[in-house]
Amino acid sequence: MLTPKLYQLQAVEVLTEFLRRSRALGGPAAAFSQLTSERTGVGLPYFSAPGFEAEEFKGMPYVCLRLPTGGGKTLLACLSVPVIKRELLQSDRSVVLWLVPSRAIQNQTLAALRDRSHHYRQALETERGAVEVIDPTEALYVTKGTLDASTVVIVSTLQSFRITEKEGRKVYESSGALHHHFVSLDPATSAVLEKTDAGTVPYSLANVLRLRRPIVIVDEAHNARTSLSFDTLARFRPSCILEFTATPARENAPSNVLHHVSARQLAAEDMIKLPIRLETRTDWLRLLADAVAVREDLEKKARAEEKSSGERIRPIVLLKAERRDKDRETRTVEVVEKVLIEHCKVPADWIVRATGDDRGLDDIDLFTADCPVRFVITVDALKEGWDCSWAYVLCSVAEMKSDTAVEQIIGRVLRLPNGRRRQTPELNRAYAFATSHSFAETARALEDALVSGNGFNPLEAKDLIVTTGGEQGKLELPASRTMPPIVVAVAEVPDARQWPPDLSAKVSVDPKAGTVTFIAPLTESEIAQAAAGMVMEANREQFVAAARAYAQAAEQIFTSPAERGVKLAVPIFCIERQGVLELLDETHFLERPWTLRDYLGEDHSAEFSVNETQAAYGEVGLNEQGKVRWKFGDELADELKLIEVTENWSDARLIDWLDRYIPHPDISADESGVFISAVLAGLMQTKALTLGRLVRERFTLRDFAEERIGACRKQAKAKAFQEVLFAEESGAIKVSAEKVFTFDPDRYPARWVCERSGDFKHHYHRQVGELGDKGEEFECALFLDALPEVERWVRNLERQPEQSFWLPTATDRFYPDFVCKLTDGRILVVEYKGEDRWSNDDSKEKRRLGELWMERSQGRCLFAMPKGKDFGAIARLGSRP
Repeated sequence: MLTPKLYQLQAVEVLTEFLRRSRALGGPAAAFSQLTSERTGVGLPYFSAPGFEAEEFKGMPYVCLRLPTGGGKTLLACLSVPVIKRELLQSDRSVVLWLVPSRAIQNQTLAALRDRSHHYRQALETERGAVEVIDPTEALYVTKGTLDASTVVIVSTLQSFRITEKEGRKVYESSGALHHHFVSLDPATSAVLEKTDAGTVPYSLANVLRLRRPIVIVDEAHNARTSLSFDTLARFRPSCILEFTATPARENAPSNVLHHVSARQLAAEDMIKLPIRLETRTDWLRLLADAVAVREDLEKKARAEEKSSGERIRPIVLLKAERRDKDRETRTVEVVEKVLIEHCKVPADWIVRATGDDRGLDDIDLFTADCPVRFVITVDALKEGWDCSWAYVLCSVAEMKSDTAVEQIIGRVLRLPNGRRRQTPELNRAYAFATSHSFAETARALEDALVSGNGFNPLEAKDLIVTTGGEQGKLELPASRTMPPIVVAVAEVPDARQWPPDLSAKVSVDPKAGTVTFIAPLTESEIAQAAAGMVMEANREQFVAAARAYAQAAEQIFTSPAERGVKLAVPIFCIERQGVLELLDETHFLERPWTLRDYLGEDHSAEFSVNETQAAYGEVGLNEQGKVRWKFGDELADELKLIEVTENWSDARLIDWLDRYIPHPDISADESGVFISAVLAGLMQTKALTLGRLVRERFTLRDFAEERIGACRKQAKAKAFQEVLFAEESGAIKVSAEKVFTFDPDRYPARWVCERSGDFKHHYHRQVGELGDKGEEFECALFLDALPEVERWVRNLERQPEQSFWLPTATDRFYPDFVCKLTDGRILVVEYKGEDRWSNDDSKEKRRLGELWMERSQGRCLFAMPKGKDFGAIARLGSRP
């Protein structure tokens, strides 16, 4: 199976935690508010799904996972299904209603999910058990045995289930092929089924779904916001609705965005091409020629890299032509194709048209070695579902305005081939060319397209568009980043009469005063062009030197240290083994001998409890032990148990089932089996629970056993941690310049960025990640940025083990808030703590760890944990020799 990216695993973790907290806190509303508060500082309101006002739906989970274009939503959806089965349904199998926006995407999804070798299918099968993937027509004949024995995924468009459509009406009609699903149902179960006007129960697919409480997956959920869409879903009594989209609805039927992945996270995991290099021209013919030249250069670089990597890439240009207009001459598909062939000398078989009339991409596999296509011409949009990661260049011969066509097409050039970064930097970027008289307006239109159509954050969209040399100042930058004009006295004033408008806008000359005024930085070609108008060689050299100095000064203002390739490296904890330094991580604690057998004598049954039958209550209630109950979740699990096929379970089978469902890579199956067997024996003896009852409550039992194994592991790890780091014999632990963590200048996977990033002048990246725009932590960052001893600093991101600096703790990893490079070469690490938290156990452990790191660095590193607003402690430490 394809290894999921870190951001995908983190999204699954958030979904898992949401469902667990829903059960612990009495429903999804409290869980959603609590989780969003912890992750963003603001507890967001939770909205029930429109059309689900009925009493039976109160407490139904309805959340959205937001990923930008290229984020791998389908794989994440596949990874989510086992989580929902385990945490919500508490069942080994389920029915999944997987809804997509179009027939083309339906066919693609069906083909991928049916392919047992495809990583989508493998993700669905992560917890074993049979999986069947069917379309709506096949669902009309699905057997009860299939639903009882496997997880059944029905992939469809939402339109196929609407009663207004001919195909949809079959879903609600009685069918003899489905009669056996309704045999011997108890009265309570029959009561939830839809009935005809005559009061009879139709043997329909809709009623089969009502019985099975399907998991509903909605792909591109922003396309399904009408009341009819939600009313249709409500007829199937879903157990939950999980939405995936880059652009969730905020007003009309707002989505509950549980987790948001940023474009920076995708770029850091090599999923998309960034940054996007934007170029504009007023002459569309020159623009087209430049786009062709860039594509040719990319192909040369791709061929050169292919010799070492063995991976083929044939860069493709997507050309956006104009519509035909009877009132004016336009750059239509035919005109653009003619120019490509006659003026740019592009072979005709390299070009295909993809419009409503010309379906040139149909039945073409662009990835085959013998496919010649390098240019795709379209007008409005490519067909839904079209995806080719070899598309690198977007060229719009029309004015690029903020319309849906630009939103859709820009997303086509963002995916990085095979999710792997190339050695050649140019092959990791996307390129946009546009005919325009205003660079700034075009940049804004591109930003709007990235935000409204592709799910980028507005601040990151602005930051991820770059220009060719000398053009960065044209982008809208914070007021703190301005480049004032400079007047230079010259011995000879260049002849500017033949200069093009773009050059004249950047440099003005005053022959009478003998001065040149640089208004904006020049590219190397513009410097050469301007200097060519001077007679004396020495005078040309003087002008060139002044122009380059101005351009270099502009680069310092318009680019961050990371963009300039400046290094930021931090010594890390390492351990010496046979003369070799190794990164100190949790493996060095867990490799110390420990065994679950040491914990067999403990009583593991005291905290285990099962749900007891309770009188009717509202959305939230209490069970007999006084614990909060989630009515919807509990009743859902109980309802599904009524239709569950009774199987013959033994002690050994239950132990094996638990062992398979509890991850324990550091513990052998023999050892875990003995421990689980002891837990079961204790529960049967002390709680008087029968095997049958434990089987019915096996998911609750699994959570309990997993927690007990985790608690034993944590104790063993904490003991080893103290022995390795703080025991007298821990001299092998070092902090050496030989072993460092280096921040990647091209990867900064911030989930969100500070809206006041422009207030900072010395941050390593242009934007400051995951920092609020007010409060004591923000004030601490401002203090660091203003310290004269700080040369550069970076906001260190949490839970990014490959991209952030961390220190190992007894239970996890400690990611300090700020990492600074001082002007004297030392490293200063700062962990901000509010005065109310400075003395708690977590802060004490982090302070002790940071001080040990500082001590072992032999003066190369400093650690500070200011108490609240005592920022002076940082200054005193930083100024200490």
